[in-house]
Amino acid sequence: MDAADPAFRSYCQFVAIELLLKDYDPALYSHRHDIFSMISARFPNNARLNAVAIAVATSLAKLWCSGLAPKTSVLLPMLVSSKKYPDLRYVRRASDFSSNASSDADVELLLAAMHDLIEELKNEGIK
Repeated sequence: MDAADPAFRSYCQFVAIELLLKDYDPALYSHRHDIFSMISARFPNNARLNAVAIAVATSLAKLWCSGLAPKTSVLLPMLVSSKKYPDLRYVRRASDFSSNASSDADVELLLAAMHDLIEELKNEGIK
């Protein structure tokens, strides 16, 4: 991926959000890489922020990645888990795979949703 790639940019934003949330509230370390559970745990009464987080989680979960089948070393296509954004590093692009792949439009949609999430987090003082 190059720095202009929307999947790469989304991944970098996920990393930044995770680190900012954990700096803001160290109790969130127990949530591992699940930024959506961090947001709902830390901001349970912010309906707008939680709605935007759900939209991002939904966009993320529509993307395909390559991952290891449980208890094997076989690489298989699978949907990105919204509880584990690092799967995004292994996104399968429609330009590279004929099936079980993410369209450019879906990757762009995730990036747009990430922008909305960042703006809502800024409103909560997460910068």
